[in-house]
Amino acid sequence: MNKYLLFSFFVGIQAIITPSTIEISNEREMQVIELEREQSIVYPQAIENPKGNTVLAMITGYNTVPEQTDSTPCVASAGYVCGRRDTVACPTYLEHHTWVVIRGEKYECMDRTHPKYDGRFDINCDKDMECPYLVNGTATVTILD
Repeated sequence: MNKYLLFSFFVGIQAIITPSTIEISNEREMQVIELEREQSIVYPQAIENPKGNTVLAMITGYNTVPEQTDSTPCVASAGYVCGRRDTVACPTYLEHHTWVVIRGEKYECMDRTHPKYDGRFDINCDKDMECPYLVNGTATVTILD
């Protein structure tokens, strides 16, 4: 009897979740398609010379604290980042010191994202602990010349 109840509960949840998941998925796909038409987004895999292009990417945020980075959180691979709110860890296809625009703000690529997260842009929120939650999401990123 417990298995039956568990199964029925599981099926009930599936029936409730599945339609909304499909709707959300379709809405996102529609938004991405509309965005592609409007802004001619180029995906990173197709970029030989990324400068001047716009890409659709996952945006995350991090704080310059040892728990989120390493034992030297202020030292990025391209220089010192503490006290700055205009730096970002960029995917490996971008060179250090490349400037990008994310949601209307300019950021300098001062670090690399971990290979596991290649393709993402990780904004330096310095010591603002609420910032990473505010910047998370998908956005277009313009790579400046």
